[in-house]
Amino acid sequence: MRDAAAIAAPAVASPPLGIGRVWVFLCGVSIAGSGFSAGRLAIGGFLVHPIVVAAAVAFPVLLAQRARQIPPRLAAAMVCFAAAYGLAMFTNGEFYHPPVVKIVSTLMIILTTSLLVQSEADRTAGTVGLMLGVSILALHGLFIGGLGNETFSVLKDASGNKNAFSLYALPTMLVGGALVLRRGTSLPVRLVVGGGWVLLALTIFLSANRSGWAGVVVVGLALFVGSGRRRLGTVTGLAVGGGLTYLVMTTWFDTGVFERRWAQTVEGYASDDLREELFVECFKLGLENPVLGVGQRLDYELAKRVSDHSFELIGPHNALTALFGLGGLVLVTAWLALGRQLWVIGKGLKETGQRFSLMHLLVALWLFRAAFADETMYSPTFAMCFGLLIGAARLKATPVVRRARVVVAPPRQAVLSPS
Repeated sequence: MRDAAAIAAPAVASPPLGIGRVWVFLCGVSIAGSGFSAGRLAIGGFLVHPIVVAAAVAFPVLLAQRARQIPPRLAAAMVCFAAAYGLAMFTNGEFYHPPVVKIVSTLMIILTTSLLVQSEADRTAGTVGLMLGVSILALHGLFIGGLGNETFSVLKDASGNKNAFSLYALPTMLVGGALVLRRGTSLPVRLVVGGGWVLLALTIFLSANRSGWAGVVVVGLALFVGSGRRRLGTVTGLAVGGGLTYLVMTTWFDTGVFERRWAQTVEGYASDDLREELFVECFKLGLENPVLGVGQRLDYELAKRVSDHSFELIGPHNALTALFGLGGLVLVTAWLALGRQLWVIGKGLKETGQRFSLMHLLVALWLFRAAFADETMYSPTFAMCFGLLIGAARLKATPVVRRARVVVAPPRQAVLSPS
């Protein structure tokens, strides 16, 4: 009940173009800087995402003014998850802080974005900004990043690879696609976000990232499942988007890399075997250390267990069993509690005819992507999308108070009767 009351806390009305709307838009656009090492600020030995800096500037002010808008149980779940993650990083008297800083920063982005959303226009501005930011990364990859070969990377230098790009693109495509298909969305917004959707889909299919290909299919299915009674319009929109993507890909770009990677998928691929092995070994490490996991030793323990002994250390390449191996049942329980709170908040976003809300579909997409990359836990775009939807749920739960129209009647004039 307390969470419901918190979500229903009165939202602060924003002016026609308030600083909050501009800030949430800029937070989205700043994602473009995440794709380039030069676009990240070097702070305390970290290359910090620009959106983290933007969130850190706004968060203290927003927390002081709008703390009551944060659902208490969600806040408690976030604190417990961060604490459990920090505990997992404390091993043999040593504290390995970089992953904890990433987790805390990700949670801060979620809360900051949710507090910036004070109207549907704010949510739209954040979504448009996010689509523009990720589209800049896609344009760089299409025309500068060496598209058409297996070494293609949308992201530049040490800031990521084609696998990481889909972490930026997929949640943006889901939230942006829902905005395009939503009734009442203006034509300019539909054109901008819809065009960006096609651009991101095109880049993913040309980047030889097979988990990204599957992710685009999952996004399409999610939009269809979440369409409620508007399924005909959703199918039409997805058909237009998919058709344009295919037309552009086959007309102006080399599809050779797509065909080679598809053949590898059908015939079998060594990296797939390694990923499966890592998935299983992470789970086994959790079973052998069920309470607190192996902590920061996870990468070293995995390198010892995999059949390819050429690695000194190797990451888990998934976030699902990695959490169990990393922090045992303590961390998994905290993670499930946080996921449950997001799921509960998502119930408030259901529309007529919907079985699952957009929040539920975003959680499902996170789980799917987490099966292929442990970096999903730190994804700034997933974090911003969760924040946008938490803010939207609060707006939907807030009763609309209409101001009474006060009409001032003119003073009566005295009528003099003849004497």
